[in-house]
Amino acid sequence: MKDVLIVDNISKIYYSHKSEIRRVLSWFNLVEKPKEKKEVLKNVSFCISPGETVGIVGSNGAGKSSLLKIIANTLCQTSGSVVLNGSVSAILELGMGFHPELSGRQNAINTVKLMGYSIDEGSTVLSDIESFSDIGEYFDLPVRSYSSGMQVRVAFAVATAFRPDLLIIDEALSVGDGFFQRKCFDKIEEFQKKGTAILLVSHDMETIKRICSKAALIKNGRLIDFGEVKKICSLYERSSLSEQTNNDIGKNISNKVLYESDGAKIISCWVESSNHKSVSTTQAGEVNYFCYEVIALKDIYSPVFNMQIKTKEGLTLNGVNSLFLKNKTQVIKSGNRVQVKFYFQTFFAPGDYYFSCGIKDKNGEKFLHRSLDCFILKVIQKNKPSVAVGLVDLNSKIFIEVFEK
Repeated sequence: MKDVLIVDNISKIYYSHKSEIRRVLSWFNLVEKPKEKKEVLKNVSFCISPGETVGIVGSNGAGKSSLLKIIANTLCQTSGSVVLNGSVSAILELGMGFHPELSGRQNAINTVKLMGYSIDEGSTVLSDIESFSDIGEYFDLPVRSYSSGMQVRVAFAVATAFRPDLLIIDEALSVGDGFFQRKCFDKIEEFQKKGTAILLVSHDMETIKRICSKAALIKNGRLIDFGEVKKICSLYERSSLSEQTNNDIGKNISNKVLYESDGAKIISCWVESSNHKSVSTTQAGEVNYFCYEVIALKDIYSPVFNMQIKTKEGLTLNGVNSLFLKNKTQVIKSGNRVQVKFYFQTFFAPGDYYFSCGIKDKNGEKFLHRSLDCFILKVIQKNKPSVAVGLVDLNSKIFIEVFEK
C-alpha cells in the first residue's frame, strides 16, 4: 500500500536581508546570502499511510506550523521533498485565506473552486457546508463580522466537504464550543474509517492520545522521535516540565489578570510538589501545594487568603479560604512579606487547570489584592487513569459478582 505522505529531509531557513531589494537580488544569486539566518526545520523525515492519524506535538516555535504549511504547499521548503499520493485538504489558520469582505457562502464557493472542484460539485455540497458550520444568518454576512469560533466552523466545514486522502489540521479543534468540537471529532472518526490519513497539530495531549495512532515530537525544528502515541506524549510532557523547571516558570505570573492593589500586593505564585519543589506538571492523585507571596503595603488586621481552581472553560472546581479553614492571622505589619500555602490533592482528570489567589481584609469583606489565572497546572495521567469522562479522577474500581440460580 502506497504511503499517502512522504516527508523526506525537509529543512526550512529564513534569511535576514538589509533591504527588500537585496532579498529579490538574492533569488537570482546576484548578491551573497546574508549570514543572519533562522533554521526553523532541519532534516525532518516521516511517512503516513492511508487511515493513519498522526499527531505532531512540540512547544510554541518548534516548527510545527511551518512543517504543515510546507506539506500543504503554502510554504516552500529550503531543501528536501514532499510526496503526496492523493488529494489534500488543510485547515492551517483562522479563515483559511477567506476574504474578509466576502460572505461565508461566497468564500466557501471560492475555496471549493481553489480545491479543484467544479462549480456544480461546489453547489452540491454548499448546503452541507452551511448546515455543518451552523452559524445561521452569518453565513451570508461578511467574514470580518465573524468571531474566531465562527471562522473555524466555516473553515472546517469547507475543508471536510469532500473527503480528502490527507486532512491537515493545525490547532483548529481548540477553538469553538464543545458541541462543535464533538461534531468535528465525529467527522474525523468518519474519515478515519474510510481511510483518510490525518495530520494533526495540537497542544492538547488528551486529544492526541484519544484520536491518533502515531505521534511525532518536534523540538527546535528537529524531529526528536516518531512512533507510539503514549510514548511521544510522555516524552513531550517530561521535556516541557524540564524546560519550565530550568527557566523557573513556576514563579511566572504572566498569564494573570491582576487587580489594583489596595493595601497589599501579590508578588509571585507557584505550585509545589509534596517534597516542596516547584512544578508546573503533576500526576493525577498527587499531593501538591498552591503557594503565593504577598507584601503588606499597610498594617492588615485579620486578613483572609483565598485560592480558586478552574478548568480552561471557566468551571470552578474548588474555592477555599483561610477563614473557612479556620486559620487566622492576627496582623501583618506594613512592609512584611507573607507566604501562603494551600495543601490539596490533585484528584483531577488529565488537563490544564487555572489557579487564582487573593487577599481580603478582616472578615473577608473586601479584596486588598487579587490575581486571576495566575498559574496553570498541567495534570497528566498516572499509569492508567480511572476516569473515562469528566473532570475528576476518583481512583474508581469496580467489583462484580454473579449469583447463580
